[in-house]
Amino acid sequence: MSLTDGALTSFDWAAAGQAPVGVGDIKPLEITQPEGPSFEVEGNLIRWQKWQFRFSVQPIEGLVLHDIRYDDDGRQRPILYRAALSDMVVPYGDPSPMHSWKHTNAFNPNLKPEVRRSRRLVISMIHTLGNYEYGFYWYFYQDGSIQFEVKLTGVVGVSATSEDTDTAPLITPQIAAPIHQHLFCLRLDFNIDGGPNSVQEVDVEPLPEGEGNPYNAGFRAVTRTFKSEEEARRNIDPARSRSWKVVNPESKNRVGKPVGYKLLPQASPTLLANENSVQGKRGAFARHNLWATPYSPDELDAGAGALSYRHPGGAGLPAYTAQNRSIENTDVVVWHTFGVTHVPRPEDWPVMPVEYAGFSLVPSGFFGQSPAIDVPPSDQCEAK
Repeated sequence: MSLTDGALTSFDWAAAGQAPVGVGDIKPLEITQPEGPSFEVEGNLIRWQKWQFRFSVQPIEGLVLHDIRYDDDGRQRPILYRAALSDMVVPYGDPSPMHSWKHTNAFNPNLKPEVRRSRRLVISMIHTLGNYEYGFYWYFYQDGSIQFEVKLTGVVGVSATSEDTDTAPLITPQIAAPIHQHLFCLRLDFNIDGGPNSVQEVDVEPLPEGEGNPYNAGFRAVTRTFKSEEEARRNIDPARSRSWKVVNPESKNRVGKPVGYKLLPQASPTLLANENSVQGKRGAFARHNLWATPYSPDELDAGAGALSYRHPGGAGLPAYTAQNRSIENTDVVVWHTFGVTHVPRPEDWPVMPVEYAGFSLVPSGFFGQSPAIDVPPSDQCEAK
């Protein structure tokens, strides 16, 4: 696990007694913190800027964040009680026996614009699973946003063959790699202003023709609140700019609306394996990008937990949500599934470059104004 609020360091090629091929024209880049880091670590408690949270490392989930809070003018406001990777599935799609599984003032040019250099706190962990390396990164920003990013790299699984197919394309002569997916599920135990919380879906849609839309160019954000677990089985829809919001109906902001945080997804696939396949049963949590459940201490695994590789299916999120419990105005847990579908290419050989997947949690009515408005200007640069 690593914790930084600067840049990632590069490999020391000189110390290794060799030079990388093709990078002799790259100029040195140095990012330093001459007065030391800005974050504080006391045991498992981390403080940085206005953020405060605890962390732990679990044998199955890996890096877990606890009791994430933000100091809003001296008020410690809880946002998430617990956030962790709950499960992942990497189904392969090749049916062969080998793989069946800047701002300026235009009116007064004499006024110099001010800039604020954005900083972020990074807490991360890297896991080696089979032939892949997965880097899991939590980013905390000064504007109250949180981002989770997965970096995927490693060596693709291959077969010796001269046949190029649409399920296992050739990536170099005589070597093919199967198409496959990497799907992750994050369990987000929200605690917006201490709860209770509700989950909403926000779609942007065009206004209907008529009196309220005289130019036929209007559109609006439509919000609906999920009442039950079945209602909250949802998928990403980029065409509607779909997002999901967790709000506290009992805590209102300065414009009289419930405070909340928005889950802003990236475009992401869902599970492609047939629901009756082993992969489909094992990774059934990946059939939807969003699930929501009332909190239960026994419901930590999106899949089948310790039995995930030999369980006949039906455990995890499909079983939890089959109860169709109420999720409105309660202690709610949101599960977000996201990832990538990897169609191998020659550039992935012999070691694949990093692919990225993730999502953001953005304050939506949680603050009365931009929480980064008091960030002091940088004395290291000047806007020109």
